[in-house]
Amino acid sequence: DLDKEAWNFYAKTKAKNISGYNAFVKFYLNAMVNNNDWTSIKNCNIYDITSSSVKISIDIERDREGILYLGISKYSMTSEYYPIFYEGKYIFTITGLSPSKKYYFYIKNIYTP
Repeated sequence: DLDKEAWNFYAKTKAKNISGYNAFVKFYLNAMVNNNDWTSIKNCNIYDITSSSVKISIDIERDREGILYLGISKYSMTSEYYPIFYEGKYIFTITGLSPSKKYYFYIKNIYTP
């Protein structure tokens, strides 16, 4: 259910009116057409929260060169953060945050064979 909510929210950030399911299928089909591996990322945890920083971890089987995109608008997430890959997880350390702002993020793998 959480994955459905995440995909539905992600779909709402795009200019086109699509469902979360359609966004998921689009990513999957694009990966297959381009001969890229489809790698599931799941179990996102947000922790060590302070007034100016946070850590985010997410499970992944192997390092696929993930990037976390962050922004203060759900339509524009342009700041890039690179993780440490450790024991089947990406671990992102985000700093320089403002406690008065609401942040949005998504994580994308960029590895292509």
